[in-house]
Amino acid sequence: MCLPLLADETIVVGAVRDATTGMPIENANVWYKNTDIGCATNAEGMYMVRTDLDKKRTLIVSAVGYKKQKFQIEPGQYAGIEVELEEQNTVLQDVFIVPGENPALALMEQVRSRRQENDV
Repeated sequence: MCLPLLADETIVVGAVRDATTGMPIENANVWYKNTDIGCATNAEGMYMVRTDLDKKRTLIVSAVGYKKQKFQIEPGQYAGIEVELEEQNTVLQDVFIVPGENPALALMEQVRSRRQENDV
């Protein structure tokens, strides 16, 4: 007699907020590392990820302009995780502006002048 094996469902719920202001972070990414299982937070910063994990996995929470955080999740766990993300300052590389005419301007002028010919 065969009995079906019931997999333990893993559910993680919570909210993602700015560590400085406490304001919710909308569209933060919450996902399991090396999988396509995850979601984005709603307008209130809330999320819920449900899955059948086969082993311990890393849950990653990230948002543009913030440092990502990682949490270890065990199979069959029901967890509430409130996440406070810290801002991440990113310094851009130097930008050099060279005087002279932009070569793209001449090309765009040719495209504009032949607009009637190219209009299918």
